[in-house]
Amino acid sequence: MKKLLTLIFLLAPLMVFTQKEFAVFHTNESIKIDGKLENIWFKADSTSNFVQLEPFIGDPSSRRTVVRAIQTEKSLFFSFVCYIDDPSEIVSKIQQRDGLEPSDDLAILILDTYHDKRTAVVFGINPTGTLKDL
Repeated sequence: MKKLLTLIFLLAPLMVFTQKEFAVFHTNESIKIDGKLENIWFKADSTSNFVQLEPFIGDPSSRRTVVRAIQTEKSLFFSFVCYIDDPSEIVSKIQQRDGLEPSDDLAILILDTYHDKRTAVVFGINPTGTLKDL
């Protein structure tokens, strides 16, 4: 059974965002969290074509990112595959928890769980592992 989930991917707090809606894949299989995507992930719907904050607000992202979601009976999982040709171009600083900088490369997920486009749960991370949640 597939369920729809509205996601808003925010590239900086309340500045630039693009809303994506896609089906969440439901499975009874256990999901392994090890940084490698197993075949089950490729059965899930995906979304991409996000926008950037810097250097040109609202322009299409200069790098491709693909996001997928899988739901088990008790958990919801997301995968982010962020493509980059030259890893030395990754922008990320080690920061305090909840202290993400808009100039860093970020993956921020906002779940509109009430589907009211006003309240949401926010999770974010940068490449060095700085976490944010609201």
